[in-house]
Amino acid sequence: RCSQPPNRDNKMPCLLLAVLPGVAAVTLGSRGVFPPRSSCIAMAQPEYIFEMAEDRSSIRFGCRQRSLTPVKPEAGGSLQEFIGSDASAIVMSSWDAGQVQRVDGTDDEFLIAVEEFDFVALRFAVELRAKCTLDAATTTARLESRGFRLIGSGLGSIADAIDVRVTGALRPSAPDARLCALSGDVSFVASGALPDVLRAAPEPALRAAANLMSRSLIGAAQERFNTRVPRAYATWAQSR
Repeated sequence: RCSQPPNRDNKMPCLLLAVLPGVAAVTLGSRGVFPPRSSCIAMAQPEYIFEMAEDRSSIRFGCRQRSLTPVKPEAGGSLQEFIGSDASAIVMSSWDAGQVQRVDGTDDEFLIAVEEFDFVALRFAVELRAKCTLDAATTTARLESRGFRLIGSGLGSIADAIDVRVTGALRPSAPDARLCALSGDVSFVASGALPDVLRAAPEPALRAAANLMSRSLIGAAQERFNTRVPRAYATWAQSR
């Protein structure tokens, strides 16, 4: 419940809290006034996964987070029209030039260079192969990983033993909705054999490293959904 008296500035945070129960809403700008493009982002608490076999032979960890991002409507077209016009544009607009490229011979698969990570004694980067599709019935853009490559010294055997799954969904509000917004749902799960170099590491250290890696991946994805996609929508609408 919002404790302040109702007024034009604080109605929106109250609405967001009602739409996503249990979320923490962060209002940007002075006195709760929304800045242009995207603004008061409501995010559910992250759902963390960490499981390890008793003999430490295998591990499974990951994270899921949902969000709701208000977006400034543009006169040149609705947010729903933008998402429905080209789902792959979501991928191309969400990473910097050089970080994403279309897989040769496909219209909807991409190679994405993900940030570097530290995991206890390992340091590596990830190149993710992902497929982007559009669910026309709900105008939901979906991203699903199709494979990955670990980039780093001596990681070949580890990559063969670990499976990484990344999924994302981005759905716009209807054009006649009272709130123009993007609903996001991002998840990341890694599972497989625990590398020999990590089997002696204490479980708290593994758990902390797993949670940190999960937060980094989810945080990067949410930044793209909450900031870059609204910016791409504004550019698209203003060019029409």
